[in-house]
Amino acid sequence: MRQSVLLNVRALHERFQDGLPLLDPVEDMKIDDPRLRSIVREIEDLEARLAENTVHKTNLQQNERVEEFDRKVLTIPRYMAAP
Repeated sequence: MRQSVLLNVRALHERFQDGLPLLDPVEDMKIDDPRLRSIVREIEDLEARLAENTVHKTNLQQNERVEEFDRKVLTIPRYMAAP
């Protein structure tokens, strides 16, 4: 039983290398509630506004810079150890 679960999980990781796709609650899960539709629409609007926000974009750029700095810091010991 555990082996089969492990094999299935590995197959899923191979199939969806970028992660599992998100389910749409209305289309995929067949939830037909008008309140849910309005909430989903509101979430989409807020996510679009967030993507346009300059502070959010700046934070993403700063995260990329920090990651780049971390990579550079990790290479320093190699240079210091070399004679």
